[in-house]
Amino acid sequence: MASTGIDPEIVIGIDFGMTCTGVAYSVAPEWSQPTTIQHWPGKLGFETRNKVDTVLAYKPEGGKPVSWGFLVDHNRDDLVLQELFKLWLDPGYREEPDSQESGITIQEARASFVDYMRCLYESILAHFDDTYPRWRTRQVEFLFSVPTTWETPITIANTEGLLREAGFGSEPGHFAKISLTEAEAAAVYVSKQSYQVGDIFLVCDAGGGTTDINALKVKDNRSFRTELEPLRSVQGEAIGSTLIDYKVESIIAERLGRIAKVLRESPDRVARGMMSDRFTTYKCSFGSKLQDELDLLLPIPGLSPGMNYPAAHIQNSMMTITRDELRVVFDEMIDRVFALIDGEILKLQTSHPGDNISYLVVSGGFGSSPYLKQRLRKRYELNGRDELFNARSIRILSAKEPQLA
Repeated sequence: MASTGIDPEIVIGIDFGMTCTGVAYSVAPEWSQPTTIQHWPGKLGFETRNKVDTVLAYKPEGGKPVSWGFLVDHNRDDLVLQELFKLWLDPGYREEPDSQESGITIQEARASFVDYMRCLYESILAHFDDTYPRWRTRQVEFLFSVPTTWETPITIANTEGLLREAGFGSEPGHFAKISLTEAEAAAVYVSKQSYQVGDIFLVCDAGGGTTDINALKVKDNRSFRTELEPLRSVQGEAIGSTLIDYKVESIIAERLGRIAKVLRESPDRVARGMMSDRFTTYKCSFGSKLQDELDLLLPIPGLSPGMNYPAAHIQNSMMTITRDELRVVFDEMIDRVFALIDGEILKLQTSHPGDNISYLVVSGGFGSSPYLKQRLRKRYELNGRDELFNARSIRILSAKEPQLA
């Protein structure tokens, strides 16, 4: 796993995410803009995806996974799906009180992590075998980013051991390492945007399970590479869009419990099945102008057409979750993001008096939420807060492709 001290000829970056995982690489000597792997097992040749789903499918008796990523059939009842296991890799994570997930042990999460990374590694090998002759004989460096909350030496060491078990760094001349926290990786990504020397900016990397805050100052941008100075250690908490899913699933399960006698399966199982593409699309566009007048309507699996249960908010076999109800769920999570950002701004007043923050740059999957960006602008740009005097002129920016940061 450790570097040999020889400069790499290929650098491959892996962003292991809560719901999806991305891989990008660059090759010497040009070191051009990183290329994202876009073709994955389970997708047709003309279909491209910047990231692959972070999910595994097992037979009920366990053993090795039978499918992963886009190969997983979410409609099969004879398979056990393992998803969102990234949360439980963090020794400090505590399950949300109203989560519908049963939870897994850290040992189970590590086993799933190894299985998933082994599948990912084999897919990376296949990609390079098809595109780069004799690449296995070259010096290759695999770089991984991890959540800020994993930054203890023992957690890093344990994770590197799991990566080794999955196969990374097993070829001669290949090595792998955890090089950045996810907030630092996001900062590197957004530094490619145009900033001036002396600019101070906060990077809010809001993902599926964690949100990290990184404060940086532009020291030099005269060359092709922007030099950044970290102003404080990276701060992070378990805040993300997946926790919104938990809250909504809890609401759905509670309502289904009122009509449990007419359901073919348990309310919890039906609720989980209702967290479909329809919900994901609504969640990702929540707050956009085109969707501003629409409530969320979710079909109920197994319920005969035309059924009405007003007490469970069901009409014509569709459950309605109103915009106001979704707004309450979003606001609870966004208020926690605000607390994290406010805390960092206040600490910068003490550690760097006289310095003003120019930008708040939002990245990550949750960072692409239109509603989150609306509330950020309203709080920090339009309604400047007296106690945050070092952020009076702050401007909210998005990473050019926030879900890739």
